[in-house]
Amino acid sequence: MSSAPDPPKAAEDPKAALKGIGLMCLAVFLFILLEMTAKASAEHMPVAQTVWARYFTHLALMTLFLAPRYGVRLVATRRPGLQLLRSVLLLTITGCTFLALRHLQMAEVTTIGFAAPFFVAALSVPLLGEKVGVHRWSAIALGFVGVAVAMRPGLGAFHWAFLVILFGALVNALYLIATRKAKDEDPMVSIYFTSFAGALLMSAIVPFVWETPQAPIGWLIMVALGVFGGLGHYLLILAHTMAPASLLAPFYYTQIAFSVAVGYAVFGDAPDGLTVLGAAIVLASGLYLIHRERLKKTAA
Repeated sequence: MSSAPDPPKAAEDPKAALKGIGLMCLAVFLFILLEMTAKASAEHMPVAQTVWARYFTHLALMTLFLAPRYGVRLVATRRPGLQLLRSVLLLTITGCTFLALRHLQMAEVTTIGFAAPFFVAALSVPLLGEKVGVHRWSAIALGFVGVAVAMRPGLGAFHWAFLVILFGALVNALYLIATRKAKDEDPMVSIYFTSFAGALLMSAIVPFVWETPQAPIGWLIMVALGVFGGLGHYLLILAHTMAPASLLAPFYYTQIAFSVAVGYAVFGDAPDGLTVLGAAIVLASGLYLIHRERLKKTAA
């Protein structure tokens, strides 16, 4: 469950759009590798240390590669309050996701995490003043049915971590709405601010939970967390400069397939029938919601 600031408007170029789709799929795959690494970190460090490593390494890499080009512009935000709110929300999402990954399969975390777009559509009415018609409400309701199927409450297999990732999806929706309000900010500034704030906040916590990795793989995991997360966000922004968001949005759902494949290949986790059914319902509902958004924009 990863999010990025609204990117600059893409040019209408078929070849560039194809490149954008490729970059989008690669970015999504990197986000799945981030989740895989976070899940693997359970054997080497506590959750808080994993979250800190993800932000600190991300910040270090961004500073190393972007500071020479951007300089002080990286922190030149015009809306510090909103950026701080976004940072806290994103930090909460990361914590919820990493915690849930220690108890659930990657496919389960990904499927339930996709409740975020349905929360966004529902919350856009009171928070953004948007109108949601019967078709979109139907897609939202069906999407939550898919999430409920994947969580399977009352069937003896329910785990409290399902509620953690569902709460993370709700926070993700608030983060995406806050990001919409910060769309006038430079995307690189937004990403740098969230990594800086996240690293700063977690640096105040990590000394109390720190466990020095006893094997080189532990240190490698700490570095990989920032590499996968930072590069994924960068490629996501780059993809949106090459293709319009309406074209790229459906490809974000490749995350479900990647999650199943990586979870099975690395951890031997094969999703059960209810997870597959829930994922299928969420996928269909999400794609229909995207379709209705396109029709709305076309009619406007």
